[in-house]
Amino acid sequence: MWVLQELVVAHDPLVICGEYETIWAALSIIACAALGGGTLGVNGNTAELRLRCPELYDMQVTRARHFTDNQLTLCEFLCATYRRALSEPKDRIYALRGLLKEEEASSIEVNYELEASEVFEPAIRDALSRGTNPFRLLALVPSFPSAPISTSNPSWVPNYSGHTTEYEQIFSFAKIYRAGGPAGRQISFTGLNQKILCLDGHIVDKVSHCLSPKYPERLTVQELARWYQKCQKYVLQANSYPTGEDIVACWWRFLVCDTCFSGFENIKAAEGFKSHYLDPKLSDFVTNPTRLEGDDALRNAQDTYRDTAFRASGGSSFCLTAGGYFAWIPTHARSDDYICIFAGATCPFVVRERPEGDHTLVECAYVHGMMDGEALDFKGFKWGEIRIH
Repeated sequence: MWVLQELVVAHDPLVICGEYETIWAALSIIACAALGGGTLGVNGNTAELRLRCPELYDMQVTRARHFTDNQLTLCEFLCATYRRALSEPKDRIYALRGLLKEEEASSIEVNYELEASEVFEPAIRDALSRGTNPFRLLALVPSFPSAPISTSNPSWVPNYSGHTTEYEQIFSFAKIYRAGGPAGRQISFTGLNQKILCLDGHIVDKVSHCLSPKYPERLTVQELARWYQKCQKYVLQANSYPTGEDIVACWWRFLVCDTCFSGFENIKAAEGFKSHYLDPKLSDFVTNPTRLEGDDALRNAQDTYRDTAFRASGGSSFCLTAGGYFAWIPTHARSDDYICIFAGATCPFVVRERPEGDHTLVECAYVHGMMDGEALDFKGFKWGEIRIH
């Protein structure tokens, strides 16, 4: 993290490794070539680098945005640097202090005698209050599953004490979704020591049935194929879908979260797959990876579809909601959790009801048929205050 600060503020950074040295702009090209392919532009800000070396990609983008946007906010920095490993968790916040505008930096007091939770909570509270996209930061809450659970930290605070998970679902950051419509009012905090996060939202559905992959590590292609076969069997048992969509078409779009990973960004599936949109040869290839047929265009489409599926829904649990919707939800979600739409959020979130009626934040979710603001037209839908502990 401290290296990031040196890199971002330097005008012409020079990278030295033993007796060799190179300019920073060339490092991205060298790294990508060494990792196995592709050519990069001089800025290295391309899909190839993002796929092959995401940590280097994050540093490159952070440096570029720092100069272009005239300093990023803490919220933006935390979203860009969460993959970076640290020997001292508190440096997740402290190492960014020198990169912030004075107004925001002054709210962070460096004190290594504090417990990690005492550093994270006030910093995240301030970052959420100032950030233009607080839900991007809230989506990182489940990205640290190996961290010891701290009952003193509110559920809206990522526990940076552990290592991040390999999975980050496309729907947690893709800009193509707008489940919560336009941005709502500014978020607020209340309760003793401002530990309760208040957001405009509405509970729209409930988790009814869950299927989990049950694998301790990242799944192989064969394991994912068997897992998707189980999900497909469950989906095709449905006679109809609440939106009126054909079940087979529903499964095709649901598998990739109705998106196409085009390399650098996610675009709508219909736009990305074009003539192969809803082609069953693509979805069949995910559940039966040994089948590769047709011309080069079809094979490329199959590869793109499978890669998108793995990035979109790999590592998630399959869910059937009480309202009959299909969803990809976190593996630690459970039956009787709720699906909540927050005003301005790109995707729905899973929340868990507490005895007093408030909620605990679980994670974001992909709910097929609710990602484009459809839930806002549900009968009885009305924004209200959702209190997150």
